[in-house]
Formats: sequence, structure tokens, C-alpha cells
Amino acid sequence: MTIDDTNFEKLLHNQWNTPCDLTKWHTTIEGYSIDGCVALTESKLIIVLRREEAEEDDTRPEIKLLRIFRDESPQISSTTLVDVKIIGNIIALNDNEVLWVSNIGDVFNLTEDNDLSGFETVIPNKDSEFGYRTIKGINRIGSHVYAAGGWRHIFKRKAKDDWVDITTNLDRSDLIDKDETGWDTGKSNSTGFGCVGGFSENDVYAAGRGGDCWHYNGSDWNRIDLPTIERIYKIIAVEPDKVYMACGRGILLERNENKWTVIKFPDNNASFTQMVLFKNTIYISTEFLMYKLVNGTLEKCLPSSQNTEIELFCHHYLSANDHIMLMCGQASAAIFDGDSWWPLIPNGPITAETSDSEE
Repeated sequence: MTIDDTNFEKLLHNQWNTPCDLTKWHTTIEGYSIDGCVALTESKLIIVLRREEAEEDDTRPEIKLLRIFRDESPQISSTTLVDVKIIGNIIALNDNEVLWVSNIGDVFNLTEDNDLSGFETVIPNKDSEFGYRTIKGINRIGSHVYAAGGWRHIFKRKAKDDWVDITTNLDRSDLIDKDETGWDTGKSNSTGFGCVGGFSENDVYAAGRGGDCWHYNGSDWNRIDLPTIERIYKIIAVEPDKVYMACGRGILLERNENKWTVIKFPDNNASFTQMVLFKNTIYISTEFLMYKLVNGTLEKCLPSSQNTEIELFCHHYLSANDHIMLMCGQASAAIFDGDSWWPLIPNGPITAETSDSEE
């Protein structure tokens, strides 16, 4: 099924809820679960698929990147990352290109035309003295991608195959054991960076477990005292003086004019693991619920109540651009244009009636 511009406009007005070739979708995702997503543009979407643990004699790869286009044939295509059997993070570089980074520093560059697709040089996440932990989060700040690693390390991708550690002068003395022979695992297990974000490359925040948070001004790192010791999962800087951090136990931190405020929704203690800025509104989600920030207060945002074809628990992953927000659950996805929600992938198994209707 090919979608032309007219039909896609109908889709945006919630008049057509099945933009994808259902048979191709189910064939592609069978045995996999969704493990991330990126909305490059209004009509170019990338969804990360991860296959669960297989038998020892099963040599099939576990990670593949699914591409969905509005005007190409086939409309759905996928790229399998051979011999990659570990989770990662994905980020848009521009309207046509994404970067997927595994937890051990593998870097895969995927473009629409495949000219630049392939593995790049791994992030240098080993230190001769103590070593680094895994890469836990990536983000784009300015024109570069940054990766957050354990033991308070941040890596900047200056160019293809060129990652540099920008935390060489960051203070880690509190993480070293008394004999100064290695990491104090009791302390380091409760600290370290899991996310990075900022308004510019001279205004970067890095944070992680235990409320451990630092700010980078382009040359120096300084510790930030936060009003929480919960883990920080995501960072969004809307302006230099307005920063949001999604935290554990249902805490959203807002920095406004050098003051940090704790924002909570009553009776919600589930961790906020996803957060995006879409059309000047902060959307934030737990595994089961989504919220939006309205005038400094969190309000429930329930796509499934607005469109019953959307899976009830479809808030695992969020991604947004200027036009749409993409939301994914384990096996389904939905799109929000600012006014209406509709399922990108209809829920439930394919039936003969469904297949016939799509021909």
C-alpha cells in the first residue's frame, strides 16, 4: 500500500487510521519488541526492535532498525544490526539520519539512502586506570551528539568516528577508594551519569543516580545541588534559565531563574523515564501513564481515551519533532499532531477481514 500526499493529509486529520502495510509490519516485528523510536519528520519514522533472548543455537541478531516512509515502496523497510545483542539508544542527527549507540559503545549510522550507513568507530569507553561503565543515554545538543557514561563521563561526537571525552577535568575524588587504587563501588554505584542535555554546547547538564548532577560551561564542570536524590532519566533545556529533569518516584524538576522546583502528580510514585518537548509543551511518561505540564502542574494525558484503537499501555518511548510526536509501546505505536491521536500500527492480530481491507 502506497500513501500519496492526499491520503497522508487525511491521515493527519484522523480520517485514516492505518497508514502501514499491516502484513509487512507483523512479519517484521514478529518475535521482537519495540526498544526505542525516533520521529525524523512528519513522514519518516524509525523504530528500534529488539528480540528477546533466544536459544543458544539460534544465531539470529537481536536488534534491527525499522524504517517507515509515507511515499516509498516498500513503505516499510528494516536494517538488521548483525551480531549486536545488546540494547542501545537512538537519536536523530537531522531529517534523514539517525545514530544508534549501544550500551557498550557500538555506534551505527543509519541514513535514508544508506550511503553513510554502517558501524562507526566505537566510543572509547575504556580507561587505562579504572575503566568506564556502559553508555546509558545520548542526546543532541547544538550540532553534536553527546553520550553519557558511568563514573561521570560525557563523550562528544565531534564528527564521524571522532568521539572525545569532555569530562577529563571533572572531579571524581569522592568516587575513589581510600587507597586511591580504584573506584569505591559503594559510592559509584549510587552516582554517575545516565543522561545528558543542554541548551547549547556551553550550557550542558549531566546527571544520573542519586541526584548526581553537574553543569558544563564549555570549559569547566561544576556540581549542581538538586532537591532530590532520585535517579535522573532525561534532561531538556527549553531556555538557558529553564531546564527540566525527569526523575524517579514521579518527580519532575524544573529550573527557573536559578531556582529548582519539584513537581509531582498526586499519588504517582512511578519513575518518569521518558520526556519530550512538543509544540512548547513538556510531555513525560512512566511505563503506564503519560502526563503533560500545564501552567506548572502535571495533568494526565490519556491517548487511549481519545482514540480507543490506541493500546492502553503505549508510553514506553517518546520522540517528537516540529510536526508530530511518536509514542511506542512493546508492539504498537501512535502519533499525535497536537490535536488528535491515532494509531500508527493498529492493535491486535491481523484478521482476514483486516488484510482484505488493506489491499
